[in-house]
Amino acid sequence: MTHGGVTSPLPRDEHDHDLNPIHDRVAKADLVLFTSGGSFSVNRYVDLYATAVWMLWGRNTHAIQGDSAGIAWSFGRTLSLIE
Repeated sequence: MTHGGVTSPLPRDEHDHDLNPIHDRVAKADLVLFTSGGSFSVNRYVDLYATAVWMLWGRNTHAIQGDSAGIAWSFGRTLSLIE
Protein backbone atom coordinates (compact mmCIF):
# COMPACT_ATOMS: atom_id res chain seq x y z
CA MET A 1 0.00 0.00 0.00
CA THR A 2 1.37 3.39 -0.90
CA HIS A 3 0.76 6.59 1.03
CA GLY A 4 0.09 9.47 -1.30
CA GLY A 5 0.60 9.49 -5.04
CA VAL A 6 -1.60 10.05 -8.06
CA THR A 7 -4.57 7.97 -9.17
CA SER A 8 -4.84 6.39 -12.60
CA PRO A 9 -5.76 7.17 -15.27
CA LEU A 10 -4.09 10.55 -15.25
CA PRO A 11 -6.38 13.54 -15.89
CA ARG A 12 -6.18 14.91 -19.41
CA ASP A 13 -5.00 18.47 -18.88
CA GLU A 14 -2.02 20.55 -19.87
CA HIS A 15 0.19 18.98 -17.16
CA ASP A 16 -0.33 15.26 -17.95
CA HIS A 17 2.79 15.16 -20.14
CA ASP A 18 4.92 15.92 -17.03
CA LEU A 19 3.84 12.70 -15.26
CA ASN A 20 3.58 10.29 -18.20
CA PRO A 21 7.23 9.13 -18.10
CA ILE A 22 7.02 8.34 -14.36
CA HIS A 23 3.32 7.54 -13.84
CA ASP A 24 4.04 4.00 -12.57
CA ARG A 25 6.49 5.26 -9.94
CA VAL A 26 4.18 7.97 -8.54
CA ALA A 27 0.93 5.99 -8.68
CA LYS A 28 -1.15 5.49 -5.55
CA ALA A 29 -1.14 1.70 -5.89
CA ASP A 30 -2.55 -0.90 -3.49
CA LEU A 31 -1.74 -4.53 -4.23
CA VAL A 32 -1.17 -7.95 -2.72
CA LEU A 33 1.35 -10.30 -4.34
CA PHE A 34 1.97 -14.02 -3.83
CA THR A 35 5.50 -15.18 -4.59
CA SER A 36 7.12 -18.58 -4.49
CA GLY A 37 10.56 -19.84 -5.33
CA GLY A 38 13.07 -22.55 -4.81
CA SER A 39 16.53 -23.74 -5.66
CA PHE A 40 18.31 -27.06 -6.03
CA SER A 41 22.05 -27.71 -5.82
CA VAL A 42 23.09 -30.09 -8.60
CA ASN A 43 26.65 -30.30 -7.30
CA ARG A 44 29.20 -28.09 -5.54
CA TYR A 45 29.35 -25.65 -8.45
CA VAL A 46 25.90 -25.66 -10.12
CA ASP A 47 22.51 -24.55 -8.74
CA LEU A 48 19.12 -24.48 -10.47
CA TYR A 49 16.45 -21.99 -9.37
CA ALA A 50 12.90 -20.94 -10.22
CA THR A 51 10.54 -18.22 -8.96
CA ALA A 52 6.96 -17.19 -9.66
CA VAL A 53 4.81 -14.17 -8.74
CA TRP A 54 1.04 -13.62 -9.00
CA MET A 55 -1.00 -10.57 -8.11
CA LEU A 56 -3.87 -11.68 -5.87
CA TRP A 57 -5.52 -8.26 -5.63
CA GLY A 58 -4.72 -4.81 -6.92
CA ARG A 59 -6.11 -1.32 -7.35
CA ASN A 60 -4.70 1.54 -9.43
CA THR A 61 -1.90 -0.61 -10.87
CA HIS A 62 -1.08 -2.97 -13.73
CA ALA A 63 -1.74 -6.72 -13.50
CA ILE A 64 1.38 -8.57 -12.38
CA GLN A 65 2.23 -12.17 -13.17
CA GLY A 66 5.58 -13.67 -14.00
CA ASP A 67 8.10 -16.40 -13.55
CA SER A 68 11.80 -16.96 -13.95
CA ALA A 69 14.19 -19.88 -14.00
CA GLY A 70 17.91 -20.12 -14.26
CA ILE A 71 21.21 -21.74 -13.57
CA ALA A 72 23.89 -20.32 -11.30
CA TRP A 73 27.43 -21.62 -11.28
CA SER A 74 30.73 -20.94 -9.60
CA PHE A 75 33.96 -20.64 -11.55
CA GLY A 76 36.28 -21.85 -8.85
CA ARG A 77 37.17 -21.68 -5.22
CA THR A 78 34.79 -19.95 -2.85
CA LEU A 79 35.63 -17.95 0.25
CA SER A 80 34.76 -20.02 3.28
CA LEU A 81 34.45 -18.35 6.66
CA ILE A 82 33.92 -21.68 8.43
CA GLU A 83 36.53 -24.42 8.00
